Amino acid sequence: MSWKKQPKRKPLLLDGARQVGKSYLIEECFGKDHFRRVLKLDFLANPNLAGLFEASLDHKTYF
Repeated sequence: MSWKKQPKRKPLLLDGARQVGKSYLIEECFGKDHFRRVLKLDFLANPNLAGLFEASLDHKTYF
């Protein structure tokens, strides 16, 4: 919750072993209760998503 309260927080990136509940924690436990929207980019399921960030890594470019 301290991460969420920071006015200039960076995106939350979650990495770890397969099948341990990462997606469930973010989508069901944390996301639904604390945010209006949760954006999930699964680069393993869709490698073409990497192309979204070729132009810039500055969030202001996209939002």
